[in-house]
This record gives sequence, structure tokens and C-alpha cells, in this order.
Amino acid sequence: MHKYSEKVMPELEKATLEAIQEIFDAIMFKTSLPQNALKLLRIQRLLINRQPKIFSPTRILLKEDACTRLIIEKIKPKTWHSYYLMISC
Repeated sequence: MHKYSEKVMPELEKATLEAIQEIFDAIMFKTSLPQNALKLLRIQRLLINRQPKIFSPTRILLKEDACTRLIIEKIKPKTWHSYYLMISC
């Protein structure tokens, strides 16, 4: 994350995003891609239902190659904040 984002983002929100990143990373390395995609979509739905302000909208990008890592990127337009969870595979 960018230094600006780290200064602005509340500590609890930052800790939540880091914990979710660890969960996604564990799933990526422990399961194969087809199973992986289904598990990630289920977790994504749970996260959106529990944290709509932080994790809406959420985007998962899946490809055929081996998965590498989870990227959490904060997008900040002029009037609102949103978080995209992107998984590069």
C-alpha cells in the first residue's frame, strides 16, 4: 500500500485487510485453481455481507496460471472510497 493510504487508513481497518489477505493467500496455496475459485467466491460473499462499507465493490480476477499473491488496492475517486480485492493468478 502507498504511504499516504497507510497514514489515512484507520488501524482497525488496516488490520482487517491484512487478516483477510492472509486468509486468501492460505487458500491460494492450499487448493487447486477450480476449487480455489469457488472458495474465494464464497468468502467474498461473506465479506461483502459483513463489511459492506469496506469491501464494496469487490473484484476477483482469476486466470489459468499458478496464483501468485493477493493485492489489496485502495481506489480513491473525488467523492468516495472503495476497496478492490484483486487476486493475481
